[in-house]
Amino acid sequence: MYYAMRKCYDVFWKFSGIFSSSIYCAEKVEIGNYVNIGAGCFIMDTNFHSTNWRHCIDRNLDIVNARTAPVKIDDFVFVGARSIICKECILVNIQSYPLEV
Repeated sequence: MYYAMRKCYDVFWKFSGIFSSSIYCAEKVEIGNYVNIGAGCFIMDTNFHSTNWRHCIDRNLDIVNARTAPVKIDDFVFVGARSIICKECILVNIQSYPLEV
């Protein structure tokens, strides 16, 4: 876990709040401005293991081949308590984007 946290540089936000939650970053977790994250949330950009069953035989190979993908939480988003946000997830504020009828 130390290696994964050491590589991550994109967990920065302005005027946002996070309460009793965990962020696990192996590639990129991007949190926008004015974001509120409720208690007990998990935000992770990795599976922590490979998705290839052959890699599961060797624990080191399993960890090295773990799948990762960025997570993005846009500006003005509220994440409710105990939410789990996994890799490849993009949370946007629908009011930031005009809807066409």
